[in-house]
Amino acid sequence: MLLITEEDYEQTDCSKAGSFQTWKINSFKRADAIKPLDKVELADLGGPADFVLPEDAFCSAHWFDYHQSGIAAVAYYGGGVRLVDVRDPKNIKPYGYAVGGETWDAYWMPQRRTDDTAKLPRTNILYQVDLVTGLTVYRVNLPGPATQTQATAAGVTQTSFSTGVTPRMNHTCSEQMAIDL
Repeated sequence: MLLITEEDYEQTDCSKAGSFQTWKINSFKRADAIKPLDKVELADLGGPADFVLPEDAFCSAHWFDYHQSGIAAVAYYGGGVRLVDVRDPKNIKPYGYAVGGETWDAYWMPQRRTDDTAKLPRTNILYQVDLVTGLTVYRVNLPGPATQTQATAAGVTQTSFSTGVTPRMNHTCSEQMAIDL
């Protein structure tokens, strides 16, 4: 499976501006062996009742990061971070969201080795990088077995994403900096 974001720098209609897609690749030798499976726009992913898609704004999909649980965190510029469930690549589903001001990136925090280098699997800690609101850190309730690696953060004010419960998250960078993993 191949995950793709399609950035659209000219579309100012946020319901059509830049998508997140899943594709199946059977072979790199034949063009007909690469097939689209599903595609979602920001408007397809829902959001808080008080969140209205900006008009004449830039809210294209930008950067994403895949978590081994099957949840991708997708940065949608003016649309914040959207968590999408790609466990069934033919049926992308919304999993959670966090609004922002101008979100450029979303990253799952990796585990660390004793020499402080990153390793897989990734933790359930998500970074949202936003040009307006700064760095925000979330603990995400992810699907999967109870043995899945979960990070714990000391001294961090946290709000959790969860299936069916999608609170608006509003943290400042200064509240989020003291992380001890």
